[in-house]
Amino acid sequence: MQHLRRFNEKLVLKDYSTYIKKVAQDYKEAPDFEESEKYRWNILNDSNHTFFKRLLSKVTVVFCTTDKSKDNTTVNIMNRDFDVVYKKDDPYASQQEMKEDYFRSKKLFISMDYSEHPVFSVEENIVFRTVHDYIVHILSDVDFSGKGEIAAFNAHSKLAPKESVPAIFTEVVGQASYFLTFGNFPKQKITILDGFDYNNVGEVEGCEVVNKDLKCDDMNMKNNLRNFNMKHLKRFNEIYDSPKATRRSSNHRYPEFTQLTFSPHQVVD
Repeated sequence: MQHLRRFNEKLVLKDYSTYIKKVAQDYKEAPDFEESEKYRWNILNDSNHTFFKRLLSKVTVVFCTTDKSKDNTTVNIMNRDFDVVYKKDDPYASQQEMKEDYFRSKKLFISMDYSEHPVFSVEENIVFRTVHDYIVHILSDVDFSGKGEIAAFNAHSKLAPKESVPAIFTEVVGQASYFLTFGNFPKQKITILDGFDYNNVGEVEGCEVVNKDLKCDDMNMKNNLRNFNMKHLKRFNEIYDSPKATRRSSNHRYPEFTQLTFSPHQVVD
C-alpha cells in the first residue's frame, strides 16, 4: 500500500457543469428498466465480488446506516459477517476525510442507505460501493465532485470487464450527475445512457467540444440522444479491444490488483 499511484486521466472538458446537466436530464428521462441490458449489471456484480474479496486483505470494511435500529448488527457477505454501525450523517464529509481516515485506521466506512436496486441485492450494492470507493477514491485519490466522479468512472472502467462499462457509467456518472443537478438521490435504473462517449468522457453526440468547452444545440441534442442506437457502443468496443487499450491495463497503476486484471473479454465467475 505504500506505492499507491494517483490516477491522472486526461479529461476532455475544463468545466463539466453543462455535461453533468445533460447526463442528469438523460438519466431522468431514461427508462427504469431495460431487460436487454440487465446482463451488464450481472457481469459487473461478478467482478465487484472478486475485487471485494481481494481488498479485504488491505482494509477493514465497516458498514453504516442512519437507521438506529440497525446499530451494532451485522451483514453477511460471502459467508462473512461485517459490522453495521449507526451514523447520524454520511460517514465522510469529503474524499479527503475518507482517505485520511483510511490511512490512519485502515478502516473504510460504507453507507448502506439507499441500497435498494433493481438487480443488486442490498449486500451486492454495498459491495459495489466498497469496491468503487476503495479503487477510485482512495487508490486513485479522486474527490466526490462532479468532475471527480467523471475521473472515478474513468478509473473504475479501466479495471472492469468491457461489457459492464456502460452500467458503471449509469451507476457512477448518471447517478452523481442527477444528484448534483436535482439535489436528491435518484431512483436506481437499469438503463444505458446513449449518446455519451465512454472513452472520451465529456464528448456527447450532437454537441461540439470547442476549446475544452461543451457546446450544444438543445433541440438537436435531445433528438440525437434518443436516436443514437448502438453506434457509440460499437466504437467503444473497437477502442477497448485495440492493442493500445490492452497495454493500458491496471497493473502499473494498482499493484495490489495485478492478479485481478481483466482481459478485454474476461468475465469473472
